[in-house]
Amino acid sequence: MTHLSSNLSLTRRTLAALLASMTFAWAAAPETAHARAGISDGALTQQDASLVMPLKAGQVLDIVLTHPRLGREGREARSMFDARVLPLMEERPFALSGRVGVQDTIIGKTYASDVEFHVYPDTRTKRALDGDRNWSEMRDYRAEGWRRLDAFSVVIPADLEMRFDPAKSYTLAIAWTHPANPGDYDRYLDGVASEFEAVGARFAHRFRDIAFTTRSGDRPIPPAQIVIVEWNDEEGLQKLLTSDAYRDHAAFFRTGVSDFQFYRLSSPTVS
Repeated sequence: MTHLSSNLSLTRRTLAALLASMTFAWAAAPETAHARAGISDGALTQQDASLVMPLKAGQVLDIVLTHPRLGREGREARSMFDARVLPLMEERPFALSGRVGVQDTIIGKTYASDVEFHVYPDTRTKRALDGDRNWSEMRDYRAEGWRRLDAFSVVIPADLEMRFDPAKSYTLAIAWTHPANPGDYDRYLDGVASEFEAVGARFAHRFRDIAFTTRSGDRPIPPAQIVIVEWNDEEGLQKLLTSDAYRDHAAFFRTGVSDFQFYRLSSPTVS
């Protein structure tokens, strides 16, 4: 544990030094790691303790970052939300496909406890649920039950498989690009990707054309990209941050991003 904590502190110091010109605020990390996995309706399968979610072109994926309110009132609000929303779910082909914990918030003004993945068969089903009067009334319970509940929606452009392997490490990056330099973030990502093989990393998913479903903050527009990177181990990120490829392309990150959230996800477990 001491070794991992030292690496995390070093990662933070490196990021702070390299991104000193940016205005991001470091968030306090949760005291304990959260790692939970939900399996329902066959949308998520277990293979050697991995979480595997097959997605088809045209389906709608919601990526939801949550942080529950503590105390009795928060628990009661979440119970009321579940009691009223589950019947709506049963009326539609919807599945809570999976949940992965957030181990640490590396960059961000707030932190999340979990990342949930919700799948809809198509945009029509998604719009019908969002427009349901009973669903709209649930917003009060969401505000009372969660300190944070940000849902980002993306239409799957081509068949893919989302997989979270407990033997790997994962990071989730949410980027709002700078309107004056919208292409610089891609230049940054493509540049650092040249070092991925050397540090044991790969792009698991790069989602674009994102819409807000729910937001707890005051951002008027959705992010430009949500990127999930798979790492062979937790040391891979630190190796990347000290590489020539990162130093050569960090300037594109600073000029290309207006806001940024960066999370290390927990390895999935099967409860």
